[in-house]
Amino acid sequence: MALGPRNPRPIASRSLHRRSSVRRQACKEEAVGDICVVIVDGQHLVRAGFSLILQAQPDIRVLGEGGAAETAISFVKLLQPDVLLLAKSLEGADVFETVACIRELEVKQPRILLLVGSREGDLTETALNAGADGVLGKYATPEQIVAQVRRAAVLPR
Repeated sequence: MALGPRNPRPIASRSLHRRSSVRRQACKEEAVGDICVVIVDGQHLVRAGFSLILQAQPDIRVLGEGGAAETAISFVKLLQPDVLLLAKSLEGADVFETVACIRELEVKQPRILLLVGSREGDLTETALNAGADGVLGKYATPEQIVAQVRRAAVLPR
């Protein structure tokens, strides 16, 4: 990833932030009733795969993607998605603390699904106790991913 001349933040992050804002506006104006999603995972390939699967659906809009806990919190404040897909393992962050921070925000609360790998075991109870709304395996089929996001979006707030 290229770095700006005087800015240590990756150029891709800066442009992603601008694109995310535009995506939110488009979601509000064009697609009433659509499910708006943010994906936060440290692995670019995982984010891209989930994004491609979800954006192929006519009723789901991916508003933004990021790779850090701070990004998740910022995107929830700024974009107010219906569903947040948040990786269980984010470098340098405790995902359960991140969930707690998001739950304390005074904004529309997203449904939070923790993305887990096959080696992390069953974290459903731990995730629910921490304030998440469910767990979604990174190894899930495209049909399962879409179904879980749709199910999460209609959970009562």
